[in-house]
Amino acid sequence: MVNKRTAMGWVCIISLLFSSVPFVPSNEAKAEVVTKTITIDGRNVNPYHRFKGFGTVTANNTTRLLLDYKEEHPEKYWDIMNQLFNKDTGAGLTHVKVELGADVDSSSGTEPATMRYADEPANVLRGAGFQFAADAKSINPQITTEILRWGEPRWTWNGAANKDYENRYQWYKQTIDAVYEEYGFKLDYIGISQNERAIHNNGRNEVEWLKYFTKRIKEEPNYEADYKDIKLVAADGYRDTETISRTLLNHPDLIDEIDVISSHYGLTGSDELNQLQHKLISEGKEPKEVWVSEGIAPMINARYRLNMEPHYGGLGAVLESLM
Repeated sequence: MVNKRTAMGWVCIISLLFSSVPFVPSNEAKAEVVTKTITIDGRNVNPYHRFKGFGTVTANNTTRLLLDYKEEHPEKYWDIMNQLFNKDTGAGLTHVKVELGADVDSSSGTEPATMRYADEPANVLRGAGFQFAADAKSINPQITTEILRWGEPRWTWNGAANKDYENRYQWYKQTIDAVYEEYGFKLDYIGISQNERAIHNNGRNEVEWLKYFTKRIKEEPNYEADYKDIKLVAADGYRDTETISRTLLNHPDLIDEIDVISSHYGLTGSDELNQLQHKLISEGKEPKEVWVSEGIAPMINARYRLNMEPHYGGLGAVLESLM
């Protein structure tokens, strides 16, 4: 039998609980539910905002190590290449950028120069980059290719330092020709700026050289057949789209010559880039493609990794990831 005193205690507690809850009319108890239908139609996308894919850079002659696999362990080599470039079974990378070798230590190694003297035929067999690109295209012929200089040979630099750009131009042009003659593919893009010469909006735009190259290439008798479809890239700046965008805005004779604006290690644009793109669209022209054309993980993003870099020695640290 339940103790009456205990039962009365529970009744009192329950009544107190209920008496402490304010009365809320039913029409206010439920928050108003607002719904909105959003239709996502993949066929209705701004064509200027489309993601084109991922690519890879071969530079500093580090790809030569990979070609050792091709010679000594060909099955493993092609397994690696398919993991990178096969669009059905691998990562499906769609672009290969090759350093235009200049016999300079461009960061972690030296890419051999394709021409060491003005009268030497361009040799695209010295480095590994063009072979790497050719093998990638054998897996997926739609892969696009590009060259970019990190430095340049002395025989081209001497003239360019005095604003005489013909030797530099010939270095580019004869290398382009040699790639086609040796490997059977035409380069799709030419990076005509120097790698990371533009840094943090420093204004180093090489404008005279840009004008020289874009004018000179059109003077080739076989321009229409062999060079017209090559697209030009500038300026591969380090976290810098401002310099090249301002250069194009300030030089109307260049604005239609550059097809791609490229920047490294940053996903942000700039006011100058926005101004350039809006100007082109308002004039009924295609805006420039914008590429994040160099980035490395985990080295650059080590700050997001475990045990980042207790004085550069931690797992995932800058130095650790270079080893």
